[in-house]
Amino acid sequence: MSDQIARTLPQTMFVHLADSEADIAELFCEAADFADNHHLIIRGCHSRSIVAATDCATSQELDATTVEQALQQAQPRLTRTVSIGGRDAPQTPDDKKRSRKQAREPRQAVLTLRAITVTVVGPRRPGGGNLPDATINVVEAIEENPPQGDVAVHWILYTTLPVASDDEIESVVNGYRMRWPVETYFKTLKSGMKIEDLKYELLDRYLVAFSMLAVVGWRIEYLKSAARATPNAPCSNYYTIEQWMAIVAFVTRQPPNPTNPPTMKEFVTLIAQLGGYINKRSQGPPGSKTLWRGMRQFETIVEAFKIFAPMTCGV
Repeated sequence: MSDQIARTLPQTMFVHLADSEADIAELFCEAADFADNHHLIIRGCHSRSIVAATDCATSQELDATTVEQALQQAQPRLTRTVSIGGRDAPQTPDDKKRSRKQAREPRQAVLTLRAITVTVVGPRRPGGGNLPDATINVVEAIEENPPQGDVAVHWILYTTLPVASDDEIESVVNGYRMRWPVETYFKTLKSGMKIEDLKYELLDRYLVAFSMLAVVGWRIEYLKSAARATPNAPCSNYYTIEQWMAIVAFVTRQPPNPTNPPTMKEFVTLIAQLGGYINKRSQGPPGSKTLWRGMRQFETIVEAFKIFAPMTCGV
């Protein structure tokens, strides 16, 4: 279905982002028939056998039988510093065994990037013989000097996007890094706005509701990111004076100063407090769920402020 959509919109680039659960050989085979504007970026999970590999830095053939061996022989192309988010300790028995699920503190990680083109051996499928071999690009991003005691960041990314230049390799890494914001956005739609619980008789009503909630979900993630990326920016960059004054007055129970808007960090925290955020020192920044709950009251508070703020006693 996604490829059909891409073919109807040839001027738009479509890129599928997926974690290691999508490391499926059938997808690599199908990608050969994708539209020119339809691509994949998939984080590798399995050790895959190959019949050929080329180092994109030197254009030399590599003497390797697996993707991992080929990457070890490939020349580094560039380094890139990225922000790595923190992670809580794993809870399930399976996660406790996986190195990539272990707890970590947020940090700046220096990643070395390599790129190769490989022809992956088509694995055997019960009752169906072997899948055809598939040629695909691979970008590796590895933290060669992680902090002592921390597990190194290591991404093996299969992609149909070009990787001939340094900019193209960086685009693949940047694309994969968008996976988590995309997942958080859909979590907001499903867990925050309960979009899967909508019950309408007609499809048209679902489409209208989804279209509206999709914009609201995007707005929540946008503001959350703005508060974290530019916490000291004035909230007046994103909200009208009536909006931020209404929320400040309602939450603090103090008259707001119209010439002194709170920072984005302060204002988003106020919205989250409407949604149940406690704002303890030990807590992290507000998340999507408390922001969504707060935003549900946002317009009502603002409209009430517009009505009652101009009124004075005895009038």
